[in-house]
Amino acid sequence: MKKLLLFSIMLSFMFGIKAQNGVQKQVTVLNHNQMINVPGSQEGYYVTNDHKIVRGIWILDLSEGEKAGIVIIPEQPNHEAKTFHPGDIIEYGFVNGERYISANLEMNQSPRSVFLEQILEDDSISIYLYGGIRKHEYYFMQKGHGAILPMKDGGKEYRNYLRSKAADCPALSYLDNNPMKLSRYEIVRIYRAYTECNVSLYQRTRWGVHGRVGLSHLNEGLDRSFNSGISCAVGMFAQINLDGCFSFCPELNFLYAFNEGHELYDKMKYESSDYTQFALEVPLLFRYTNYKSVKKWIPYGELGPSCMLSFNNGSKDNSGSTVDKNRSRRNRFLYGAAIGAGAECRLNGSHSLTIGARCSFAAGVKTVRKEQLLTYSLVVSANF
Repeated sequence: MKKLLLFSIMLSFMFGIKAQNGVQKQVTVLNHNQMINVPGSQEGYYVTNDHKIVRGIWILDLSEGEKAGIVIIPEQPNHEAKTFHPGDIIEYGFVNGERYISANLEMNQSPRSVFLEQILEDDSISIYLYGGIRKHEYYFMQKGHGAILPMKDGGKEYRNYLRSKAADCPALSYLDNNPMKLSRYEIVRIYRAYTECNVSLYQRTRWGVHGRVGLSHLNEGLDRSFNSGISCAVGMFAQINLDGCFSFCPELNFLYAFNEGHELYDKMKYESSDYTQFALEVPLLFRYTNYKSVKKWIPYGELGPSCMLSFNNGSKDNSGSTVDKNRSRRNRFLYGAAIGAGAECRLNGSHSLTIGARCSFAAGVKTVRKEQLLTYSLVVSANF
């Protein structure tokens, strides 16, 4: 009898459920083997008013405005059809991370029950968005488990909270008094800027130096051919912020290119001559850098026109003498384009190192002999 009683106590201890914080949550995960993909819906969950969590169901993927007022669960093998309104459930969401909570708010001087989308959460605050009114978005902030209050004065209280979290980041002091547009993107971006001490998310005009080294290929006509040669460039650039991820990057470079060539005379004889280019190069590039990424290395792509002003418009033969008759063929001015891609490494709040590859094309303006120079380069640059 004593052994039976002891065994019963052990079973009760092993399978007992203890409520935490005075609330016992029951999680129901429906059988995924019975799930089917309901068109126009996403997999999600909801929490009932008695704190029961139901997962593994399909919820209709409505518009942003509709999600703020209704939840529609179509009939499916593992769940009956249901419709919920604010107040019927505590919250609902989708597996992609979207989360909506039920809240009673005063909007436009009248009480209203709504579903608020949570767009940001940390250990102290939560930021919510209500988009249920056409062409209008309302943002709310909640400190801890306190009241959900509207964000006013351009999110001044939110900015003060962020500044307190970034007290050891003086590099962001210029942001403190800048006006902030209340939008989903801006709220998340400024949060990352302050909490990560990441000035690149709100970069002003930045300066830098860079170098390139690679291969060059010259095409000058049917009677003249050149071997692939070397090219290199050094210079400086500016990165002018246009938007959060887009920037304009003008460069000023000194370019050197060398190609050994052979020219055909009288359809029988080849005479060796070299192509040496010393030029001032000015690429005008537009760059997209994925500053939304939280990784240390962030990708970028760039594209834009380029022009080149040559310092020497002659070639030399093997003896080193200038071939005067070739001077008339050279182009003092060349134009073209450049395209590139790579990654930027954040070193600290205001400095970064960029490594990438670039292809540049330049052609002469003369119609008699169109000089065409193509270069493939490895690019290394430093921003400050």
